[in-house]
Amino acid sequence: MILKKNGFFLLIITILNDAAINLIVFFLTRYMAEHGAGLIRLGIAGGIFSISFAVSSIVFGGVSDKSGRKKTIIYGIALIFFGTIGCLIVEPTRSLFFVFFVFIGISPGLVYPALIAWLGQDTDRFSNRAVSGRLLLFCLSWNAGVVIGMITGGRLYLLRYDGPIIASLIFLGINCILILLCKEETGKGGQERYIAPPPDFSGQSGKAQKAPGDSDLYKRLGRLTALGFAVSMSTILYLFPQVAVEIELPADKHGIIIALMRVSVIGTYLIMHFYSFWKYNPAVLFITEGAGVIGLLLVFFTRNLFLISTGLFLIGILSGYGYFAGLYYGNNDPNSSCMGRDSGLHQGFLGIGVAAGSVMGGLIGKQFGSGYPFLLSAIILSLIIIIQGLTFILRKKPAGFPQAWSR
Repeated sequence: MILKKNGFFLLIITILNDAAINLIVFFLTRYMAEHGAGLIRLGIAGGIFSISFAVSSIVFGGVSDKSGRKKTIIYGIALIFFGTIGCLIVEPTRSLFFVFFVFIGISPGLVYPALIAWLGQDTDRFSNRAVSGRLLLFCLSWNAGVVIGMITGGRLYLLRYDGPIIASLIFLGINCILILLCKEETGKGGQERYIAPPPDFSGQSGKAQKAPGDSDLYKRLGRLTALGFAVSMSTILYLFPQVAVEIELPADKHGIIIALMRVSVIGTYLIMHFYSFWKYNPAVLFITEGAGVIGLLLVFFTRNLFLISTGLFLIGILSGYGYFAGLYYGNNDPNSSCMGRDSGLHQGFLGIGVAAGSVMGGLIGKQFGSGYPFLLSAIILSLIIIIQGLTFILRKKPAGFPQAWSR
């Protein structure tokens, strides 16, 4: 019953932590764009944050399996609190600001793999629908944090430029209290007691069926999808502010259209939780990735606000599918005792994708124009689709592979 008592607090922590991070990211990117930082510095800022996140996720996800979830999360919240205070004191145009930004980038790598693994554990239920439900709540929570951060960030920025930073400190202060109220049940070696649920590939609650022979393949290809949508999202988060300034889009409307993109992400999560058609289905994989390519091309070719919003909506569908499917495949292993490590790898691939997309996009945008990072992302995502398609064509059909999947 420990998880049930903690669950509400953990989800609130997720909302407030993501709201705080996105308030900081919005403040930094918008301020830099308005003060002529240019696409290269914007890309470097995104790269610094994301590579810090990627490395810390891979390293500290496994650490939380041994030292405990709560302790790891506390360190992460303390680090982002310290980094945020530094960002409030130091001007964003100074190099020291980016040092504090590194601390903020490292912090999610301590918080999220441990938090995902904690939420993915249960002591009294044996249904993978429950696993999906907990992942859904986590995904809804962090996206709610993004929406709160982007909408309030834009409005607070108009009131005073450092308003988003002050708000983030308030959210983080609340999180410090909430994590201290959580109780961690431990067994031998300090790990939480965990009884893994049996696999359910039927989509029916409580009814387990034999796992498909290529389930590991989907786990690996899911990381490629994560890489692709992370590259795409990085150009939106870190480089789109330059486009917004060029087309004279006000800060509040800028925040709103990014928040609306998250609505499509949330809608995708809900569909994936309540319906099972997407599980181990290559058609859904390629359709969602194709939608992402179309969305990126719309942002590249147009400066019309409606078409840009449509493109962001399609990118949101890809983001929702890629994130939820990756978490589901990675947390649906009944024999795993390293859920923190697996969650860290998933988050790490996201960080690598965001770092690559923001840095390469910044360089390309500086050379050819502010829209070209989105074309680059579309090309990278298209190459990933080709690689995944060839993988499916050339793979060995495992024994017991369902006939319906071989069409």
